[in-house]
Amino acid sequence: MNDRVRLITLSGMAGTLALSALVCFPTAAAAQPEPDDRYANSECFYSLTAPAAVTLPGGGQAVSTEIGMTHCTGLAQSVRTTACVARPGDSGYCTTKNGYVNSAAHAPGAPSGSYTATGEGCYRLRSDLALVCVPAGPVSATF
Repeated sequence: MNDRVRLITLSGMAGTLALSALVCFPTAAAAQPEPDDRYANSECFYSLTAPAAVTLPGGGQAVSTEIGMTHCTGLAQSVRTTACVARPGDSGYCTTKNGYVNSAAHAPGAPSGSYTATGEGCYRLRSDLALVCVPAGPVSATF
């Protein structure tokens, strides 16, 4: 029975020593993963045209603008473009297209006065669901 008490006491002391060693000599922090450099230079670039007078199918006139993706780098993928054209004081006309398709917006009517084009291109990284949207413009023209 005396040996049994001594064994429990020794195992209790061993646990206490191990705990003390952890407190006195903490283990190194877990290594943080390196950032993924594939995403560092991943983005898409877009180009917006100035408002221009156009003749629509059927002979009508309008002022038009267009936005398109020029190129993407790294893991970026273009997912949406939006083009808008407006006269001063009105809400304008906007068109949105998904994917790699250019968006063109048309303000119907004979061109007269000033028009402003704005746009937005949106892309995402392959592994991320969040969108990154890049504004384009404003670009103005007077007719």
